[in-house]
Amino acid sequence: MINSICLVCGASFSHSASKPRKFCSVACYNASGRRQCHKVQPQRKILDPADRFWPKVKKTQGCWLWLGSRDRNGYGRFNMHSKPVLAHRFSWELHHGPINQTLLVCHACDNPACVNPKHLFLGTQYDNMRDCARKGRLTTVLDITDVSDIRRRALKFIDEIAHEYSLTRTSILDVLSERTWSRVAREDGNNLIAMARKTTINGAKRSDNKRVIG
Repeated sequence: MINSICLVCGASFSHSASKPRKFCSVACYNASGRRQCHKVQPQRKILDPADRFWPKVKKTQGCWLWLGSRDRNGYGRFNMHSKPVLAHRFSWELHHGPINQTLLVCHACDNPACVNPKHLFLGTQYDNMRDCARKGRLTTVLDITDVSDIRRRALKFIDEIAHEYSLTRTSILDVLSERTWSRVAREDGNNLIAMARKTTINGAKRSDNKRVIG
């Protein structure tokens, strides 16, 4: 054993010659500041979402094209606080502020990859569908009144058949959807579902010479 003088408190202490020490205790070692002398790693700079967004945009005289990842429909995807958001929706919020979650950000230019705020407008799902129809991308746009009328007339037509055969509405729907009597459609080659889709409600007529035989 050999004696040494503590570098912090100046006290004399004994220790093994094979294990030299400069401090008499753990308290003096901590007080020396050696535990705090390790190099502090600089914190990684967190970029603002806008600073990450714009490097992925190619601005042209018309559309501003998103160069980052896209979904299968061609719309840009952007990570915002570890959550994916639509790039064109984020662009709108950058320029105009937060959006009500019930509203869509629609493209006036019909380019899904465009994030130019001048090419975007807010609207409901109904507004978006009407815009598609106006541009020839949809053949028909229904509103609430149309849907209610179609359902009412279809049920009336089904109820007439149910009354004629003394069956319930559910039984007729089961026959039409081939949940029952599916073998009839397979045997005669007729697909009842395909036939129903080709027949409009206005032109649907009951034929006396075509009966479902059980």
